[in-house]
Amino acid sequence: PRPIPSLSLLSHTRSTPLLPARRLPSRLSVPAVAAAAAAGGSSSPERVTILSPAPNRRRIVSSIIIDAPVRAAWAVLTDYERLAEYVPNLAMSRRREHPRGGIRIEQCGVQSILGFKFKASVVMDMTEEIAMENSQRRILFSMFESRDFAKFEGVWHMTPLGEKCRLRYEVEIQPRGLIPVKAIEWRIKKDLPGNLIAVKSKTESLTEADLREAE
Repeated sequence: PRPIPSLSLLSHTRSTPLLPARRLPSRLSVPAVAAAAAAGGSSSPERVTILSPAPNRRRIVSSIIIDAPVRAAWAVLTDYERLAEYVPNLAMSRRREHPRGGIRIEQCGVQSILGFKFKASVVMDMTEEIAMENSQRRILFSMFESRDFAKFEGVWHMTPLGEKCRLRYEVEIQPRGLIPVKAIEWRIKKDLPGNLIAVKSKTESLTEADLREAE
């Protein structure tokens, strides 16, 4: 699945068979995320951009600079089984069997919307792409099934900046049922900066030994 048009500079695509999950070290605590958020400056994500491609659909985009190389962000984001350990409001993330040996992930988040607890789940197929010539990497995700969304697809895009990298997140959503898209939009806009900060903090905590083990 390629929910966002492919970039011509991305020359290598990998779909990984279902394998035992890699185990990155778990050093990130909730206070560490809060401290990073309070610090501001380079720890802060760019302003969240919201577009409306259709009346009941939203495209939400933001990015953050990470003081670590692309391969470190890649190691964190492709450790699918452990994302829920440090991404706020993500209650569960696990690999599902894919009939063609690809990457299928089930994720569940718990949010408070309009005063009610809203539990949303989605099963996504992931496509991992690596640009051999310039070290950019992308993880594209496309909804396979969901009782809560009619559309949920997007991309994690990692661009090298010397010894650092820029991590960009883009998602396009369309809810099912009675939940208005405006409420989902508001919730994601509120939570996305904290999620990006959590990924940044986890990425920056990895050592070279951690990266060699993950690879």
